[in-house]
Amino acid sequence: MNKSHLTAISRKAPSGPLKWLVSNFKTNGIGPILDYGCGKGTDVGYLNNCGFTAIGYDPHYAPNTIQNGLANHFHVITSMFVLNVIESSLERDSTILHIKGLLMPGGHAYVAIRADKAKLNGYTKRGTFQTYVDMTPYGFKLLHKGSGYELYEYIKI
Repeated sequence: MNKSHLTAISRKAPSGPLKWLVSNFKTNGIGPILDYGCGKGTDVGYLNNCGFTAIGYDPHYAPNTIQNGLANHFHVITSMFVLNVIESSLERDSTILHIKGLLMPGGHAYVAIRADKAKLNGYTKRGTFQTYVDMTPYGFKLLHKGSGYELYEYIKI
């Protein structure tokens, strides 16, 4: 049974990669932004508080925010610590293709991956799956290495 939704933690502060992204890019006025795999929505709230128009999608916590027909709809998609909790490589590939398909031409996708490779080798004590995912084979470029994470960027042509 897939328990990836258990990795969504309740927190008051935004994720480190998203905070870094907002503070290092002048992207005010763009929108809409989709937080793909938003969990309980802390990063969505942070983006909206920073003046962006953001919505979140999560297959467990917010499954109805993405409807059919939204292909090429988003200027920016963020996905923080999502792909490394998907156990099935086929599901991971499908998720990446979905993210790319939701971007407008010229849009940017930002994906954060946990980077502690030594600890990311299977199931945790909580029964959740964690693995390291190199995003470069999917056409993403490493943008930033932070404390315990790597942040990748994809630009849709």
